[in-house]
Amino acid sequence: MNNTKKTVLGLLLAIITFGFSAFTSTKKTNIHRYYKTSLAFPSPTNTDGYTYYEDDLCSPNGDLCSAEWDITGFPAPSDGDPLPLVGVTFVPNSISAGHY
Repeated sequence: MNNTKKTVLGLLLAIITFGFSAFTSTKKTNIHRYYKTSLAFPSPTNTDGYTYYEDDLCSPNGDLCSAEWDITGFPAPSDGDPLPLVGVTFVPNSISAGHY
């Protein structure tokens, strides 16, 4: 009976540990905020018209200022770099309202 209790306790601890680790996340370094500098392409999920800037450049009173993009496979952007047109992924629910 004692071994059974130890086994059950061990399994419960393993399940609890796994459960907590499933809800912790680390910041993804390949996700960056790009600013919609050209509204010639108004769709927020269209890669055209986005430019990277490190500072927050959004002003109030607009529908689309910026969005986050996963650029895995590309080097970290520098100020003024355009968003690559292919091979990037839009991060859902990352749109910031306002205007650039």
